[in-house]
Amino acid sequence: MNDEARTQSPLTPPICYTAIRDEAIRAELARSLAQLGWRVVERPTGFHIVQELADVILERAPAPPVGLLVVDEPSHGCRGSSIARGLRELGIQVPVTVVAPPEVAPPEAPGERIYVVEPGLAALTVPAIARYHHAGDASRIGERAVA
Repeated sequence: MNDEARTQSPLTPPICYTAIRDEAIRAELARSLAQLGWRVVERPTGFHIVQELADVILERAPAPPVGLLVVDEPSHGCRGSSIARGLRELGIQVPVTVVAPPEVAPPEAPGERIYVVEPGLAALTVPAIARYHHAGDASRIGERAVA
């Protein structure tokens, strides 16, 4: 994780890393999350997200203060479902949303914080997942914005 992501303070917005190829979906998702007070970091592929997490994977850094990952299935270099499963095997519990059409959708595992959404529903569903896992963050951000 880069230094910017590692230095999240209690007043810093939650961070969502995305690797979504479809520009319209990516833009709508970023807009929806920004309205909730999230900071969205866009990466071109799942591989680039894995690259961001390399120090954690190699146990050279603690788990990052990332609140959510959203990755295409398939994604060049590393599928969203592969990233989700790999993080779980390492004990990293950040929620992962895999954006996949029905014909390539992997199994969903909400108990493991792994979600699967269809591309056309991502901009509506991902913010709901973000609110579910970070309700306290969203209200704190709203209070800070008013103050």
